[in-house]
This record gives sequence, C-alpha cells and structure tokens, in this order.
Amino acid sequence: MPKTGKPIGVKTPRITVRLDTETTLYYRKRAKENGVTLSEFLRRLIVNGMLSDTAIQSEKNMYAMLREMREISEVNPQATLPDSLLLSIFFCEHILAEIMGGKSIQSVYDAQNKAKERLFKERGIDHDQSKKTNHAV
Repeated sequence: MPKTGKPIGVKTPRITVRLDTETTLYYRKRAKENGVTLSEFLRRLIVNGMLSDTAIQSEKNMYAMLREMREISEVNPQATLPDSLLLSIFFCEHILAEIMGGKSIQSVYDAQNKAKERLFKERGIDHDQSKKTNHAV
C-alpha cells in the first residue's frame, strides 16, 4: 500500500468524495474492522482496484493474442507462442496471486519481473546474459 503517514510539514493533496449516509456507515464499519482509518481503508480500495484493472487488461491482451495465435497456427502448425503472449500469461499468473495476497502496487512491478524470468526460462535464455545483450522482451 502507499505510505500511510506523511512527513512532518508536508501537505498531501486532498480528494473529497461525497457518499450517502448508508454507504459512509458501511465503509466506516469496514475500516474499523480492519483497524485502519476511513481514509486508509479507501486508499487501499483504490490501489486494489488499480491492481485488478491491470490484471483485467492483461487478461484481455492475452485473449487477443491467443486469437491471433490460433489464426497463425491455422496457416503454420509449427508456430510457437509469441513472447508477448507468454509474458501476459505469466504476468497474470503472478499478479493475481499478489492481488489475492493483498500486496502493494509494488506487486505489479514484481509480477512483471517474475513474468520476464519465466519467459527467459521457457525460452532457455540466461536472465543475467539477456541484460548484458539487451535481449528484447
């Protein structure tokens, strides 16, 4: 999650959201159950929503690439999965695991790195060597 405390003397931007009474009471109760302030609870909801959107977009990209791959394989049965498709698959695998674990936005970057590692492993490429040779991914 983003940092919850702010440095002394530093003002953070404020966003005002209006909610009906019932919704406000619901979120206040949920925040209290989680042992955090209402602001912190709402921040967590926003970050988790961002992570979910990233996972959903990756899933859409994956299905689009799968359709493309099916079309290619009809013409060339020896075709292999493109790196971008494998990256999307591995990214989705890791980001969904992270989302379920309630991790921070840093999880997105970690999942991308794990996906690249899986791709290199799948392709038989040495990860350290690929950094030196600027292997495109």
